[in-house]
Formats: sequence, C-alpha cells, structure tokens
Amino acid sequence: MTIITEISTIIYNTVLTISLFIGGYWTYIKFIKRHEEASIIVKIKKNKIFKGKKKSGAKLLVEVLIYNNGHRELMLYYDYKPQRLAQKDEETERHYKSEVILYRIDSDHKLIKVDSMIGLISGNIKQYTGRLRTGVKISIPYLLSINNAGTYLIEYKIDVNMTRYYKGKDFSDSSIKTWSTRTYYHVKEKNLK
Repeated sequence: MTIITEISTIIYNTVLTISLFIGGYWTYIKFIKRHEEASIIVKIKKNKIFKGKKKSGAKLLVEVLIYNNGHRELMLYYDYKPQRLAQKDEETERHYKSEVILYRIDSDHKLIKVDSMIGLISGNIKQYTGRLRTGVKISIPYLLSINNAGTYLIEYKIDVNMTRYYKGKDFSDSSIKTWSTRTYYHVKEKNLK
C-alpha cells in the first residue's frame, strides 16, 4: 500500500466516525430528548361504588391522576362546545379535551358503552383549568352511572397540543398527542342494591 492510500483510509474512517457520532447525537436531540420534554403520566388511581337511591343502579367514582413528569410546562388541548350551542348565540366556552369512558364487557367479550364524561369536570363543576406545570400532579374525580353487575373496562384519555414543543416545520407527527390508560373493574350485584 502506498502512503496516500493509507492516509485516505485514515481520513475516510475519521470522517465516518465523526459523522456517525453527529448523526447519533442529532437523533437523540430530535426524537428522544424532545419527547422527554413534553411528557405526562396518566393513571386511574381509584374506583369506588356509591349505591343509588333507586332500587338498582349506582354511581362509580373514577379518580384520574395526571402528572407532568417532563421538563416543560404542558398546554392541554382546547376543545370547543358543539356548533349547535354556538348557533344559539351562546358564548363558546373552551375546555380541555379529556374523556373517561365506561364499557361493560358482555358474555361475548364485546364492549358496550355504558357512560362517559368529556372534559376536566365532575358533574358540571370544572376541576382544573390552566397549564400543567412541571412536576405538578392533579387528581380529577368523575362520577359515572352503573346499573348492572359484571366486568367493566374504564378508559381515560387526554389530549396535549404538541405544536408548541416543536419549532419549524420538521414536526411530522399529528399535532395532537393522546395519553391514555385503561383498567378493569368488577361490580357485584350486592354493590348495586
């Protein structure tokens, strides 16, 4: 081998090593670190049955915990009242898009929607408004109607507007990211009477 071939091989390997290092760092910044900055933990913390005043039926209290474990303040995604309310000259009130859904699992293992609530509210009372700051935990109670014994699936999901965490036009995912959690809950007949 000539000295020129050896030098060109050394230069080629050095440039290749540097480019791999820069590419790996760019990937870390673009995909991993950026997603860590905007992150929440969502879990269903507690379920409890309250007997109703009627002969059958009860209320299921579902308490949801939302925790901002990222490095940045989060802006939850705003959703608006349906258009039909806006047409009645009512003020369109903005609320944060979240939903808890209660499904009953029938004998054929199919999910039957029983009840749901949209928004960070319990009944008609708003439980939370504003931004979700770093390290902050919020706990939101939902009361759902339940009439039959059996196994239920509780699903909770909340949307975050991710566009404020990505500068420029390189954001290829959907601008709204949904965090969700699910849990099963068994209701006995004696809990409803």
